Amino acid sequence: YKMSIKFTDFYEKDSGGFHYPFGTAHSPKSSINFLEDWFFKRVLYPNTPNDDFARSFYPNAALYEQNKFTDNKHGKFGRWNPKDHVAYHFDATKFGIWLRENYCLPRGVNIIRSSVEDAELNEDGIKNLLLANGEKISSDLFVDCTGFKSLLLGNYLKEEFVSYADMLPNNRAWATRIPYHDKQRELEPYTNCTALGNGWVWNIPSWERIGTGYVYSDKYISPEDAKEELKQHLMSDKMVCPRSREEVDSLEFKDIPMRVGIHKRTFVKNVVAIGLSAGFIEPLESNGLFSVHVFLEKLIKTLINGSITQFDIDVYNRATRHVFQNFTEFVALH
Repeated sequence: YKMSIKFTDFYEKDSGGFHYPFGTAHSPKSSINFLEDWFFKRVLYPNTPNDDFARSFYPNAALYEQNKFTDNKHGKFGRWNPKDHVAYHFDATKFGIWLRENYCLPRGVNIIRSSVEDAELNEDGIKNLLLANGEKISSDLFVDCTGFKSLLLGNYLKEEFVSYADMLPNNRAWATRIPYHDKQRELEPYTNCTALGNGWVWNIPSWERIGTGYVYSDKYISPEDAKEELKQHLMSDKMVCPRSREEVDSLEFKDIPMRVGIHKRTFVKNVVAIGLSAGFIEPLESNGLFSVHVFLEKLIKTLINGSITQFDIDVYNRATRHVFQNFTEFVALH
């Protein structure tokens, strides 16, 4: 269960952390602007810690700070609702396999295990995809889910990519997985983001292991130095259970270059890009899954009538670009 996102040292170095809890703020008083009361408190008492804000207005803070969870049947945690105010940490690979086996295949989806070698184009976009196994695939609509490669939209249709590096300079990440030392303590019900010298580290505990990695900008630090900075973090007291040098050196690290921004249009002719092939913002607020969901929802609404016009495509592109731009500015403010 994920009840919050914690931002450690985002305020300033060694300042501790503050939470961004899910759910509705709660106050025992009926003041309309009760959230503003905290800012007066901070002015009157400057030493008020940053985490006091969440503790003051979110009763579920008492849960996630002690690795606890409840169904809240008796309302002891205010208006906090475990059905609506909780997200989840899950293994994305396992989830993808589960969707394939339990949702797609039973509904008649045909899975072709091959890779795209080339594409034949016409005035409508992509006429055929030529696969490595010799097959030729034609379709009314192609959904590009090829990740950062953006094989169909970017590579074949040459749609312009708009960089957001001016707002979000982080363009690279080291990722790894670490086994639990003390699962009872380390399986925290929130994502922990910790600011480092050149970016930030995510800590995401799933049931079987912890996923972690370092998002940074290679304009300010080399990849090898960034990997060492991540290793130092994993050995530090910022971790619930610090790892030894031997342990961190034995981990497998994956270097991930990131393409930050979005294509000018994500729906062009008969190709629509979803996910990383459309665009990417650093994962500071789990925006990847959010944008996939929103783009798919808007695509379904676009296709629901059975036939679409260029006007429908233009409306889709404007709507998705607006969502993406707003989220970019939201993350940049962090």
